Amino acid sequence: MDAKPQIPPPGTKPEDVNKWWTSLTPEERQQLIAEHPDQIGNLNGVPVLARNGANLAVMTNDLNRVRDIASRYGVSVDDVVRDPTKYGLSATDITRYQNADQTKQGLDHDAGNDPRHPLPTYLFAYDPLAFGGKGRAAIAIGNPDLAKNTAVIVPGTSSSVRGGWLHDGHNDTLNLFEQANAADPKNPTAVIAWMGCDAPNDFNDVQRISTPELARTGGQALAQDVNGLWATHLGAGQHVTVLGHSYGSTTVADAFALGQMHANDAVLIGCPGTDLAPNAASFHLVEHPGFDAHLVLCDRGVRSER
Repeated sequence: MDAKPQIPPPGTKPEDVNKWWTSLTPEERQQLIAEHPDQIGNLNGVPVLARNGANLAVMTNDLNRVRDIASRYGVSVDDVVRDPTKYGLSATDITRYQNADQTKQGLDHDAGNDPRHPLPTYLFAYDPLAFGGKGRAAIAIGNPDLAKNTAVIVPGTSSSVRGGWLHDGHNDTLNLFEQANAADPKNPTAVIAWMGCDAPNDFNDVQRISTPELARTGGQALAQDVNGLWATHLGAGQHVTVLGHSYGSTTVADAFALGQMHANDAVLIGCPGTDLAPNAASFHLVEHPGFDAHLVLCDRGVRSER
C-alpha cells in the first residue's frame, strides 16, 4: 500500500507547500481535505478553493455538532448552549459552535443582498479556538488566486470573530469589493476580511493596547497569509494592497518590517504608530510593472508617502 502524503509542517515556505500540493493526485488532495481539513484549510501555499472546502467542512461540523444534539433531544440550540454538559457536550464544543455561527454569518453577509446572484465567498482561514476562544477567520470575496488585484483588510481594537466583526455592521470588505470592481471591471479585485490576530479587547484594555506585542505577533501571522497569496496565484501577475485600521495599522506595519510581508501598497487608517517601521523604506513595498508602490497614512496628522 502506498504511503499517505505527509502534510508539510507549520512554517514551511508557501512556495514549497504549493509545489507539494500540485504534485499530489486529485484523489490524494481530496483524501487530505477529508481527513485533515483543519490543517489543509489553514496551510499557506494550498489554493484558495481547496482551503475553502476544508474550512467549510470544519465549520459545518462545528455547527452540526450542537444542532444535531438539539434536534435529537427536541430542544433549542440555545438550550444546549446554556447547559452543554446536560447533553453530553463540552464548553469547547460550544465555543466552536459560537465562532462557527459568527463565521457563517460573515460568509452570508459578504455574499451580498441579492440571493439570486450571491457574491463568491471563500473561507480562507478558520480556527474557532484561537486566541483563547476569540477565534481566527478570514473571508475572501472573489477568488484571490484568480483576481488581478487583491486587498486585505485588517481591523483594530475591539475586533474578533467572537465579537461579530465579520458581519455585525462592518461593510468595509463588501463596499471595497463592489466599488473596486465597478471602477475597473476588466481587472477583477478580490477582498479579504482578515480577522487573523488577537486584537486588544477595547480601549479599557490598557495593559494590552499600550504595547505593540500583539501587533508584532499578529504581523507575523499576517505576513505569512499575504505571502502565501503569491504562491497560489494563477495568471500573469497580481497587485496586493494591505489596509489596516487603528491597532490593525500597527499590525500591518509590523508585518512589513518584521514579517517581510510582500505587497504593492499599504494603507494605514487612524494609525496610532508604526512601531518597527519608522519610515516608508521600512515597508519594502513591491514595485508593480506600470505602477508606483504606495504607502498611504490617513488621519492623526500623518502625511501620505509614495
